[in-house]
Amino acid sequence: MAWRALVLATNGIDLHPDEAQYVVWSRDPAFGYYSKPPMVAWAIAAMSAVCGEGEACVRFAGTLLQAGAAALVAVAGAMLFGARVGFAAGLVYATLPMTSFSSLFVTTDAPLCFFSAAALVFAIRALRDDRLGDWLGLGASFGLGLMSKYSTGVMVLAWLVFLIVTPARRRLLLSPKHLAAAAVAAAVFLPNLLWNAAYDFPTLKHTAEISQVDRPKFGFGELGLFVASQLGVLGPLVAIGLAVTLASRWRKLADERFRLLAVLFLAPLALFSALAFVSRSNANWAAFALVPGSVLVAGLLLSEDRKRFLAWAIGVNVAIAIVFSHLPHLMRAAGVELKGRSNPLYRVTGWGELGSATRARLDAAPGHVLLTDERLVAAELLYYAKPAAFAVWNPERRLSDHFRVFHDASDRLGESFLFVTRNTPRDALADRFESIEDEPPIAVDMGGTGPVVFRVYRLGGFKGYTAS
Repeated sequence: MAWRALVLATNGIDLHPDEAQYVVWSRDPAFGYYSKPPMVAWAIAAMSAVCGEGEACVRFAGTLLQAGAAALVAVAGAMLFGARVGFAAGLVYATLPMTSFSSLFVTTDAPLCFFSAAALVFAIRALRDDRLGDWLGLGASFGLGLMSKYSTGVMVLAWLVFLIVTPARRRLLLSPKHLAAAAVAAAVFLPNLLWNAAYDFPTLKHTAEISQVDRPKFGFGELGLFVASQLGVLGPLVAIGLAVTLASRWRKLADERFRLLAVLFLAPLALFSALAFVSRSNANWAAFALVPGSVLVAGLLLSEDRKRFLAWAIGVNVAIAIVFSHLPHLMRAAGVELKGRSNPLYRVTGWGELGSATRARLDAAPGHVLLTDERLVAAELLYYAKPAAFAVWNPERRLSDHFRVFHDASDRLGESFLFVTRNTPRDALADRFESIEDEPPIAVDMGGTGPVVFRVYRLGGFKGYTAS
């Protein structure tokens, strides 16, 4: 964790637009936001209260949550198979490429995986001891997971599948303690549902939109990409070792411990594979399944006395993590300058420069509201330029992101703006303002094939979108 903190402090990478958006959300704590549940914003708010809003501090929230998830994975492994497997499981999880990536940025996957790991620990304890406190802990973990990312619902379904396919456990489905756990999960998640209901369910609609289930394709291309992506998520040797051992030792699933882990790992992968065949699935949508998957691979390989293979698998993932973590330094040292989509730092370069330039323009235009027309630019400028007032140019009145919903310029009739835009030409502003002044454009190297040019206008006296 100390190494990752050092990497965060020295890599010089600007916040990704999604990260910047989460920081903006964290300044206004709520039970929901347009495209995501609130947990990632809450985590950033807690971290910022300790060390501020600098890139390293903001991202350290993800590092801490993933470190906590790795510790809980180790606890789960030790509870099921003993201390040796527990230690190995925690090490497997901590070194997975997906974990390494998530630990260096702040994403919804970090709280998702933390609460998934907590749910696994409480599930194991509840099955073993049947104590009410553990069942309530399981429900709370599921609820907090849903407040982190809606894909936790798939883990809940996988848990129910395990109870159904395990005859000795079916009675638990309708047991008072299990129903109490369900009630706790619902109560924890309820505030987000109420927030969504108040705003016509934007988060649920966004989740449905990105899954594209309403536009079925039924193709093997997306399925192949999703399956291949899981090799990258797990790391090559971990993925191969897990697949081969599961295929050759499937009888081990008669052991309830292995069955629990296998169902919690494989059922989500099967569901997201089916979704990929129908429409699309991102590689990280099943990130929570890596929690039971890490315990499963450690338990299987060590039960077969394949310590050397497991050590090599972890070693390969450590090497991947080192290269990925130090990639900016390695590229600079080697004089490598990739451009466009081949540049791994594409979309995390140049935003700080744009923010500084915009801040200078705002200082020279007191009383002007910062205006832009893109979600990505809005998030980055709110983070790096820190304007006193902000609005979004949205003449089509599309409610397609958080800023368009809550910061539409139509609420600021008569006001003056500093408009920073890549897309809106001067002609589109004619007759909608009392005055329009062109300012020198801002050109920024953002890691693409050439500088990105932002037009800048000083606009006075907004008349409204329909003014003529």
